[in-house]
Amino acid sequence: ADFYEVQFVCQRFYQLLTADEQWKHCEQSDDDRVESHRERACIASALANIQEYQTTYEGNVFVEVLGVAGWRTVLEKISLLNQVSPSTFNRDIISFRGDTLAVLGAMVQDTLTTWLKKSNRICIHRVGDGSGVYPALTAADYDLMEEITRPYDVHVSFALTPGPMNTVSADDLGFLFGPNYQVSSDRIIRKLSYMAGIVKMEDAIYDKVWESFVVFMRRLLVGAHA
Repeated sequence: ADFYEVQFVCQRFYQLLTADEQWKHCEQSDDDRVESHRERACIASALANIQEYQTTYEGNVFVEVLGVAGWRTVLEKISLLNQVSPSTFNRDIISFRGDTLAVLGAMVQDTLTTWLKKSNRICIHRVGDGSGVYPALTAADYDLMEEITRPYDVHVSFALTPGPMNTVSADDLGFLFGPNYQVSSDRIIRKLSYMAGIVKMEDAIYDKVWESFVVFMRRLLVGAHA
């Protein structure tokens, strides 16, 4: 009985979320080119968050979402991927000092935000229909950013050099962040997208950016055991 009650509540909640009329009670964008109440509400929320993260936010999203201990654990496990299989532990885990955590957090936040900004420019150029409607950033836009900037961006070139470190498996991600890692990773990527000024993006971007993060940090930490 409990299962069916939960199922009913979830179905009802889904119906409420997908009913456009319900969204008219939320704060709305005044853009007349957008007809959907839901989209107007989501655009208004995104623009407010973009303003906050681009003007007043001074923290680090990785520490904010994961906590200092969680951020340290992620880096320790990423360093392990460079030396052992995710299922075995035959080396000592590297210990990261507090100042090192802060520097690495600032570096990766700045790098991923820059990549997202470049991807968003490609997205805007791709649409370029003059309608002014906010386009959705796609995985293809992100892929093109990587290809275009690889010869000129030392971080992209560094992170995307062909090799085994550029492969991030589902097992690796589960090992690093736990079975429910996607909840935390999606929150982090969404906050980074606000910093980059992105209003809309497709779901595939979350996995794309998170894999870029893991690959970048693996290559950055490869010499830690040297």
